[in-house]
Amino acid sequence: MSEETVDLKKWYVVRAVSGQENKIRDYMDSEINRLGFNDFVEDILVPTQKVVQIRNCLLYTSDAADE
Repeated sequence: MSEETVDLKKWYVVRAVSGQENKIRDYMDSEINRLGFNDFVEDILVPTQKVVQIRNCLLYTSDAADE
């Protein structure tokens, strides 16, 4: 990747419906690949946090998108 291509990259924020973040990330990734914009988009990040729940005396952990 050339220096000029690296300089053209910028940060963008996309607001998504709660609970649909990963689905939208996958859709954006497939569209980027389909349209050939791989040189312009380096990564798509979805912030998550660990959620710990106790149900029936058992400990469950999962990742949830930050709000």
